[in-house]
Amino acid sequence: MPPERRRATTTDTRAARWYAEQLYQSLMRWHVQESDPICFDRGPARTSGFSMPTLGNWASAGSSASWGTEQLLTLPWGSVPERNFGLVMLDLLNSGDSDLILYGKLLARIQTKVSPATLVDERGGWRFPREKSIRYALAVLTFGECQGQRECCAYYAELWTQLQKSQD
Repeated sequence: MPPERRRATTTDTRAARWYAEQLYQSLMRWHVQESDPICFDRGPARTSGFSMPTLGNWASAGSSASWGTEQLLTLPWGSVPERNFGLVMLDLLNSGDSDLILYGKLLARIQTKVSPATLVDERGGWRFPREKSIRYALAVLTFGECQGQRECCAYYAELWTQLQKSQD
């Protein structure tokens, strides 16, 4: 799954490292807020007694509807439903690709706060061990990419190149 190789510049690497660190710190803080009320419409009752919930925000919800809120995770680009993090993590863990499985495990470590406090050192470079910090950065950028953040894809390519250089 390595991205297309291109020549890296120092500016690209710094921007990728900074962006990954910002996202990493947002996930480490794990700040959640409640959404506006949401209507969960269960639809008409079926003979089996089971109904599939649908999500909406209807002012005229029927008697089979219930109202609730959702937990939103605050990230540098805005808020996303907290459950998205778990869904991405599970998708990565079940992907069958060794790199993606590792990223899923690293995201789980971030969520449970058993990961490094930061990915960068006081000089602005990668924290030691460098390869481990880059892998955490790739994991959070993969999460961002799954949330539709295009910047994450470009920064992922940049850091993938850096990881390959560090392994040579």
